[in-house]
Amino acid sequence: MIVALSHPDRRATLKGYVERVLGANYSFRDLQGAVGQPPVQGKPLVSFSTSGAPLPWLEQQEQVHSLKAIFDVYLWRGLAMSRAEHFRIDAVVPDMDAAYAAEQLDRVRRAAQNCCDMLASGNYRREAEAEAARRARRGQH
Repeated sequence: MIVALSHPDRRATLKGYVERVLGANYSFRDLQGAVGQPPVQGKPLVSFSTSGAPLPWLEQQEQVHSLKAIFDVYLWRGLAMSRAEHFRIDAVVPDMDAAYAAEQLDRVRRAAQNCCDMLASGNYRREAEAEAARRARRGQH
C-alpha cells in the first residue's frame, strides 16, 4: 500500500486527512501505545516538504526539526511504521533555477522508486521486525 498525500499550501487540511483517514478506527490510546494501524503498520514512511525559504534559515528558525517531530515522528511512532524518511526541498520560488528544480525532482523520483522497490521486494519487513523488537524492549507495543 502506498499513500501519497499532497497539500502544498494547506497543512491543516493534510493533518485533518491524516487523522480522519489513516487514523480511522484508531483511538488516542492506540496511538499512545503505538499498537499499529494495520494498513500502514510496519511500512516505511517517506515524506517530502517544500519551502520557499532557504534551508539555513529554516534550520535557524528550528522549522526543520519541528516539521519532522510534528508529522514524521508522530506518524512513524503512533502508527507503528518501520521508519520515517523525510526529504526537504528548500528555496522553491517562482524564479528558481531550472537545473536546481530538475535536481530536486530527480531526488523525489529516486526516493519514490527506492520506496516502491523496498515494498515490492519485501525488504521493509526486516526493518519492521527490528522496529517492533526495539519497541517491545522499550515497553511499547
